[in-house]
Amino acid sequence: MNSSVIDEEEQALNLAQAEVRDLKRTVTALRSELEAAHAQRETEVRQAIAHAAGEINQLKTTLGVLRDELEQAQADKRKAVQQELVSAALEMQQLRSTAAAQRDALELSTLDKENAIRHERSLFADESVQMRDTIQSLRAQFEDALRGRK
Repeated sequence: MNSSVIDEEEQALNLAQAEVRDLKRTVTALRSELEAAHAQRETEVRQAIAHAAGEINQLKTTLGVLRDELEQAQADKRKAVQQELVSAALEMQQLRSTAAAQRDALELSTLDKENAIRHERSLFADESVQMRDTIQSLRAQFEDALRGRK
């Protein structure tokens, strides 16, 4: 073979070897970038998981606090309702007692009036009897006086 063909082949070989080296460097650089991207993605995923876990814990804490507040509010409401029931029962008892006392007072007043009316009727009846007796006595005296004048 001729020296110029050998030179061309060597030059082609050198170019091919240079291209292979460039491709290896490119592959190495791409592999490094890919690994860095994977590492960054894993870091971001871990951070997202940590953030989500923190948020979940905050939500659980908030939920627990709200549940406690709700239970306290329900207990306070039950207590207030119970107090109102007791208060209403006491008021009803007082009203019943007042009504009974008023009824008793009315009955006593009615009895007093009836007794007073009976007493007045009795006095009136006695007075009527006394007046009739007096009228009869005066009539008898008047008749006696008229007879004595005749």
